[in-house]
Amino acid sequence: MDRVAEYFINFVNTPWAPVLLFIHAFMEASFLPGAHDFFLVAVDVIRLDLCFFFAAFSTVGSTCGGCFGYGLGRFLGRPVLAKLTRKETVDAVERSYQKYGMWAVAFAGFTPVPYKIFSVSSGVFEINFPKFVIVSFFARGARFFLVSGLIFFIGTQIKDQVIHYFNIFSIVLLSLIAISFFILKRLIRKVHHE
Repeated sequence: MDRVAEYFINFVNTPWAPVLLFIHAFMEASFLPGAHDFFLVAVDVIRLDLCFFFAAFSTVGSTCGGCFGYGLGRFLGRPVLAKLTRKETVDAVERSYQKYGMWAVAFAGFTPVPYKIFSVSSGVFEINFPKFVIVSFFARGARFFLVSGLIFFIGTQIKDQVIHYFNIFSIVLLSLIAISFFILKRLIRKVHHE
């Protein structure tokens, strides 16, 4: 867990906790290294009764942070992206956008892939902004509500396992969603041809 998260945990039982959660999610989505999930799990464990409230603040904060990252990329361009990652990664992200479009944003928003790279890249490559916001909101929301839901429904005793295996779980779940979407699309196409 990064130092910023540890510092914020001291404030969990204050009215400022949701605001600080929002700020951390905002920074993580645009420029802060590390993952917001660890902070969210720690806060959820301390205040189990506010899990979904915290997930909502995380979602909004992360989406706003993504918009800020988009603005950095849009107005400051590739030099900002170069500060965040290597040229090879930028080239790979650009190929992802060319091939998959908004699915690349959805993938980055839900999986352990660093979302900040994709938020800045979206601005650099001038992806449709309203679509970027909508996709980011739902992808980040799905991730954070899943984390908080697991803590709330399964219990705090598995928090270490949730943290350890969450990235694998999120990739498997996203793959299942993509496969289901592909099968559904094929079935619809087949029905229309008959």
